[in-house]
Amino acid sequence: MNDINLLKKPIFWLLLIISVIGLAVSQLPDNQVHIIFCDVGQGDATLITYQQTQILIDGGPNNKVIDCLNEHIPVWDREIEMVVLTHPEADHDTGLSEVAGKFKIKYFVVNGIVKDNAAFWKLQKEITQNNTPIYLRKASAVEPTKPSLTNARATCILPTVALPEMLKTVSGLSLKPKS
Repeated sequence: MNDINLLKKPIFWLLLIISVIGLAVSQLPDNQVHIIFCDVGQGDATLITYQQTQILIDGGPNNKVIDCLNEHIPVWDREIEMVVLTHPEADHDTGLSEVAGKFKIKYFVVNGIVKDNAAFWKLQKEITQNNTPIYLRKASAVEPTKPSLTNARATCILPTVALPEMLKTVSGLSLKPKS
């Protein structure tokens, strides 16, 4: 009975509104660059944020990266401007397929190495189903690929190692540098 009476009091509603506004304001981006090393167990996932721009480098060996993203990206922002897969090993790419399923990815950057593991193929399927642009560094190219972000610019630099011709096609999708 006391719970119903509490809902009728203006002070309850005032405190509720102030709490919601406070929570929303605490989620607003600042003018600082934040580099967050996500705790994903044995593996790597790094989130870089600046205002409302996010770059995720690798996704770790599990779905713990989602917890990190939910903690550091406002709930209303479900787009990650750039996801970079440094290399297709399970401790770097497994969590990214879950990321691709829960967030819109504006640009996906890979180095062109293909690994025959289930996590890599699941990620490749998610990325292509979502029509996410794929930026691939051609191993012998001098000029780096530069996807344009709202408030930042990324330069991808990879070693100049020639890849076998068979690695340049992934499941019928031709991976080429964007011109």
